[in-house]
Amino acid sequence: MSSSQPADPSAAATRPAQASLDDNAPPPGNQRLRSIGGGLLVALLIGGGWWFYQHQTTGKYLQSTDDAYVQADAVTVAPKISGYVEEVLVKDNEDVKVGQPLLRIDARDYRAQVAQAKASIDVAQANAEASRAQMHEQDAAIAQAKAQLASAQAHADFASAEVRRFADLVKTGAEPAEQLAIKRNQEQQALGQLNAQRAALQATERRVASIAAQVKQAQAQGESAQAQRDAAQVGVVAQMPVAAEVGSGDERDELGSG
Repeated sequence: MSSSQPADPSAAATRPAQASLDDNAPPPGNQRLRSIGGGLLVALLIGGGWWFYQHQTTGKYLQSTDDAYVQADAVTVAPKISGYVEEVLVKDNEDVKVGQPLLRIDARDYRAQVAQAKASIDVAQANAEASRAQMHEQDAAIAQAKAQLASAQAHADFASAEVRRFADLVKTGAEPAEQLAIKRNQEQQALGQLNAQRAALQATERRVASIAAQVKQAQAQGESAQAQRDAAQVGVVAQMPVAAEVGSGDERDELGSG
């Protein structure tokens, strides 16, 4: 005679509970869709943030159209002198006005050139003044030489007149021939002194001409130094010749003069 054992009631209760938990778990397909959706959302947020950043920094300055053309003239601005950029005074895509400073060039080298040119000007002016002073002195020397020449001319004229007078007296026997010889000797001395005074006057006049040339040379040196100073004092700030918009791009440190 066979006997049957009763079933375990706890096992029977566990199986329906396990079945209920399996029914509430999300199916594998829904979990995969949520993961894909989350990834797309993150990608959209990143892409939107990048688009907003590009729009704020560059995109809003760009203009686009489907059926029109945009024409623009490019203006190249260059300073009058070459050098290194010390400071850029405008920003990319900034609207600028006529005459508005764009950049400033390092002016230390040009300041040194200006100082050197000023020193050369001072030296040239001093040389010119010294030469003018010498000219004034030579003017006095010329006046003195002319006076001495006039005196020598008078002595020579008198000596010549005495020679003629004593020649007539010797012919008549009123004076001995020895007196005529003395007078002729005095005439020769007076003529020699006259020639010496003429030479002294000419030498003084030549010195005046030489000093005048030195004055002109000093003046020319001063003008040359002034030109160098003016060239070194050319504005080191590049200004905009027309109203426009600054283009984007990095500024180069070293510029060529234009």
